[in-house]
Formats: sequence, structure tokens, C-alpha cells
Amino acid sequence: MGGEVGFVERELTTVIVTHNSAAVLSDCLASLKRCASGPVLVVDNGSTDGSAELARAAGAVVHELGQNTGFAKAANHGARAAQSPFLCFLNPDCAVDAHLLEIAAEMLRQHKQCIALPSFLHDDGITIQGCQPGYTWEKLLADVLENNRNWPRVVRLIKRLPGYDAQNWQWPLCACAFIAKDVFLGLGGFDEHYFLYMEDVELGLSMLRAGGVVAALDATVRHHAQTGSAVSPDRRLRMLNTARLQYARRHYGACFEWLLRLLVPQHRRTATQGAI
Repeated sequence: MGGEVGFVERELTTVIVTHNSAAVLSDCLASLKRCASGPVLVVDNGSTDGSAELARAAGAVVHELGQNTGFAKAANHGARAAQSPFLCFLNPDCAVDAHLLEIAAEMLRQHKQCIALPSFLHDDGITIQGCQPGYTWEKLLADVLENNRNWPRVVRLIKRLPGYDAQNWQWPLCACAFIAKDVFLGLGGFDEHYFLYMEDVELGLSMLRAGGVVAALDATVRHHAQTGSAVSPDRRLRMLNTARLQYARRHYGACFEWLLRLLVPQHRRTATQGAI
């Protein structure tokens, strides 16, 4: 066990993207320090709450981007700047332990062409799997209708459809994700067309096309979901739906995107304008 921790210390860099994350960042950084995680690189997206200063005081290397460039762009910046052969992308509202880092190190050594994910324990007691089944148009439709909250029966029916989840691929819930740096950059990193959300779904597709796998780790991470940035729930939902519409247009065409726009309240106003 001790040898695995040494491997982590030498060869794993943890990349944390922050944007007004001070409320949760201390706990995240403390968890990394307790398990001797190795280098920690915080990429700060224009925080105004002292996140960068807090991270620097805790011993992290901090890159301040000066503005909110979005998660994908900031995470890619951190990946390129990392000096270690392996990466852990970690949300500031997560806390890790030594067991997770040990088994992630072993997974990366044995199966380099993979993204390794723990499960996530949320504050409400629900555990979410890090390896998520692939997206389909049915799932996109159900997600949008579920957030609309006016179509509960329809959502239940859609979720029962046999093709609701894609069976041939998975995507990584990148609140905590481990991957080799050269593999990640070889896949093109996170798709920077997405400001926030759905970039990890695209990464799963890229890994599928490259012949790699999205692999589950036998570990669970405490995740204070949707608290990593001081963003209102309404704004967070708008960003999520914006990303869903981008994904819909790219993979299922403009007509399907237009249909989803009609079902997303905050986008109805722009449904005929062709822009998010």
C-alpha cells in the first residue's frame, strides 16, 4: 500500500478548476494533503472571493486566468501545465482519501488507455456512479423535460424505453477523474466549445473512438454536488441546458435542437434566433 502512495506522490498531478469556490476549497485541499497526493494545480477562473489566495496559502500551485474561461478551457490549461504523467481532475466540492488514490494509481498503471472514476456520495445520501451510460436522444429529451418539471409521466415513459441508455459506451462524470496526461491530450482534452457541462460526455465519446475504456474504481468520493462555485441554481440550470442544446445540435441535428429549445423555458425566447 505504501508503495502505491509513493507512486501517486511522484506521478500524479491533481488539477482543480475554481470559480468563486472558497466556501468548499479548503476541505478539498485538506483531503489531498492528508493523503499526500502529490502536486496540486489550481486553475482559477477569475474568482473574486479569494479562492486563488486560499489555494496558494494551502501550498497549491495556482494559475490565475483572470476571467471565467469555462471549465473545459481551464482544465485543459491545467493538463498542459502539469509536469506529471498522470492527472486527476477534481472538483473543489469533492474530498478524496488515500484508498482512492492508491487504487486509481494501480488502474492507470495496468490500463493506461482509460479514464478511471469513483462513485460519488452526495449530501442527500444518494450515490451516483462515476461511469455513466452513454447519451441518446431519448436521454437528452428526458433530461430537458425533467428539469421543466411539467412532464413527469412522459419522463417516466421515456426512461422505460429500451434504447434510453446507449449500451456500447460510457462517459466519465469528471467531478473526480483519473487519466494519463498523454492519453488525455491525445484525445484533444475537453471540448472547449462547451463552457460548462457535457464536455465530459464528449470526452467519453472520444475515448470510445480511440478504443479506450471508462472504468469504475471500487471507491466512493464525498461530493457536495453543485456547490463548487458560487453560482445560483437558475444560472447553473441555464448553463446545463445550453450545453445540452449544443450537444443535441452536434449529434442529432438542428431540428432536434429546435425541439428541445421549445421545451426549455429560458430558451424559448431565442428558439427562432439560432443562438444560445
